[in-house]
Amino acid sequence: MKKISQTIQLENLFQPIQLEKDICYHVNSGQLHVWLEQGVNEIRLTHKHQDAAAVTSGLPVDADWTRWAFDNGQNIITIKPVFPDRAIVITPESSFWLLKSTEATIYVRIPVWLRFILGGEKGQTLTELPTRVLSNTWFGSFSEGELCLWHLSDVSRTIDRSPEKMHLVICPLHLINQSEEDLLVDRICLRVNRLKMYSGGGNLWSDTTTIIYKGKNEKGEITMSGKAPDNDLEYTLLSAPRYRARKSFVAKSFQTLKELPGLGF
Repeated sequence: MKKISQTIQLENLFQPIQLEKDICYHVNSGQLHVWLEQGVNEIRLTHKHQDAAAVTSGLPVDADWTRWAFDNGQNIITIKPVFPDRAIVITPESSFWLLKSTEATIYVRIPVWLRFILGGEKGQTLTELPTRVLSNTWFGSFSEGELCLWHLSDVSRTIDRSPEKMHLVICPLHLINQSEEDLLVDRICLRVNRLKMYSGGGNLWSDTTTIIYKGKNEKGEITMSGKAPDNDLEYTLLSAPRYRARKSFVAKSFQTLKELPGLGF
C-alpha cells in the first residue's frame, strides 16, 4: 500500500499541492475526507463523508476510485473552497421576529464545497465535493419555486471570529422590513451562486446580502454588495460568483412552514 501523507486541512489548501508518486494524500475538511494519488498520466481520487472522530487517515479498504487521464505528466492539484451550486434555504436554530419598519444584520455559516483543479487556479476542474452533505428542499410554491439545499444554522447578531470552522463560510445578511407587518424569520433563501468568497482573519467570508421584505405576497429586493464585509480584517478573494449577473434583483426570500406546498394548512 502507498504511504499516506500527513492529513491536509482546509486552511492549508490555498497553495497548490504537488503530488508525488508512491504517496496517497488525505485531505480533510468538515465531514469530507478525500484521498488523492498520482498515477501514470492520471490522477485518482476517492472520498467519504464521516465525522472526524470516525475516520483515520488510512485509505478505506472499500475505496471506489474516480480516475482522470491526460497526456502529460501534470502533478499539481489546486483545491479551492466554493459555494454550493444551488440556493441554500437556511433554517435558524431559533426563529426570531423582525418588527415592521426595522432592520437588522445577522450572520449565518454555510458549509462550503471543495473544487479540485488540475494545475493552477486557472486549470481544469476535475470535481467538486461538499464538506457536508445537505438535504434537498423546495422553496416557493408549486407554480413558482426552486429546488434548493437545506441547512440548519445558528444565527447571531455578532460573529465569533475564532478560526475553528474553516469548512463554513460566514455570510452577513442585512434584513430590512419595509412591510406593515412583523416578519417571522424561520426560513431564508440565500442565492449563494451570486456571492463572492474571501478569506480573512482565519475565516471564510462572503460579501453582504441585503434583503428588503415588502410583505407576504410581495417579492423582495435583494442586493449583493460585491465586496468584502466592512470590518477591520484584511481579505483575499478566493472565488468569484458562479452566476455573474446584476448585483440587485427581485425574488422571494422568506417563507414559513405554513406556506410550504403540500402541508395542508
